[in-house]
Amino acid sequence: HRPHRVGHDLRSHRLATLGRDDDAEREIRLASLATRTDVDPYDEISIGISVRKGDFDQALASAKQIADQNVNDPYAWLVYARFALVMRARLLSRKFLSESLDADQLLTEATEAIEKASKLADTNAEKSAVASSRISLAISIGDKAKIEDARAGMQNSNLKEADRVLLEAKTLVALDRVDDAVKSLMAVNELRPNLKTQMTLVRLLRSRNRGADALAILEQAFRQDPNNPQIRTELAAQLVASGQEIDWDQIAKLLNSDQAVTEQNRLVYALILASKGSHYQRQQAVRLLREMAGSPSKIGLGASRVQAALMFDMASKYDDLGKSEQKQFDKQQYLT
Repeated sequence: HRPHRVGHDLRSHRLATLGRDDDAEREIRLASLATRTDVDPYDEISIGISVRKGDFDQALASAKQIADQNVNDPYAWLVYARFALVMRARLLSRKFLSESLDADQLLTEATEAIEKASKLADTNAEKSAVASSRISLAISIGDKAKIEDARAGMQNSNLKEADRVLLEAKTLVALDRVDDAVKSLMAVNELRPNLKTQMTLVRLLRSRNRGADALAILEQAFRQDPNNPQIRTELAAQLVASGQEIDWDQIAKLLNSDQAVTEQNRLVYALILASKGSHYQRQQAVRLLREMAGSPSKIGLGASRVQAALMFDMASKYDDLGKSEQKQFDKQQYLT
């Protein structure tokens, strides 16, 4: 049987992206400070923590235990396959040594887990997750023939077009055909725009130094969904990175003054003020960070740390300030 999962649609959506590396490759990661859901039926968070701590054997054992306890759940097997591939990559890069883990055995384990998931997959979301995992497997071993086979197989699949196009773009990128991937996604976005396609396009356009095109896609996404906090963050970050004079009123509306902004958006706004603003704007950032630092969330903790670092940095640059700036700036308060 499959485990009881409250809010299943949300987590299925997240797990259906197995094998995708959008977040890891995203040029601007300011949105990553958002808190994650507490509900985690596949133990991905605790497994990920084990990986970050270097307890790789425990991470893999935990993922395998989850799969063994949920033998009829394709997502459980795909989670295990993903972590097996992560462990294999780290072994091959000599980032860690293990007497109990072997790279060839890990590849076999990942392959078998994906095949088990394939036999269990019923829904389009599950089939898409399996296809993505197969592509990740081919990419991880650098087998371009298998990548081409996976791409050809998608052409005849019954995947939803949006999922198929995104997966095909992933294969094209792996085959060093980024421009072809961009062209394909651009065509789909013109006919049937959606957020997944747009965010993938933005990532690829940034990788090709096509900032103006990335900005146009983000502006399109914002028109479609102006209340989406991720779009607001990405759009503001792209505007700041454009090289043009910063329109601070526009950035403030996106990240601070509009009713739709979130705590996460405000933290990003403070970071932009701190890194790109004038002395007085950096003081504004300190005030914003102080307000957010009282929150018990991860955002509050992050704001507290940034506030302390920013205040120390501003105090250390006191001698670089003009006389009028020094007159209104309480250096001692910032140091204490």
